[in-house]
Amino acid sequence: MRRLIVAGALGVVGVLASGVPAHAASADHASPRIQGAACWQKVSARISIKKTSKKWRDVKAQVWVADPKLCKGKTITIWLEYKRTASGNWFKAQKPIKVKVAASRRLYEAGAAAYAFPCGQYVHTAYKLDGTTWVGKDYKICKGN
Repeated sequence: MRRLIVAGALGVVGVLASGVPAHAASADHASPRIQGAACWQKVSARISIKKTSKKWRDVKAQVWVADPKLCKGKTITIWLEYKRTASGNWFKAQKPIKVKVAASRRLYEAGAAAYAFPCGQYVHTAYKLDGTTWVGKDYKICKGN
């Protein structure tokens, strides 16, 4: 009797044999495989770093949309952030730029101008989609670029 109660409790909160969480198995919550991918799963942050001199790099924030038809009409706000040291705070290097996703375009940049950074600083692209802010990979300027 005791094992039956424990197993029943695990079935409600745990994971079903199919690998779908128990709370997602109800009719109200369809499995992600049935619903298809969401737009945020098809968007990623990139960065463009170009060498301008021995100790300076031009940096542009970019966002890549893997499935533009799925995200068509969505607004993505893109900006570049930097920090001077590994343990410092992140600061916006530019005003956020809003772009609207078109069905035929995959790469979006945060403005036409690049920002110059000295070696040793850290940069990454941040973007906002559907009210959630996402951050890309951190890069140290002049380390391998």
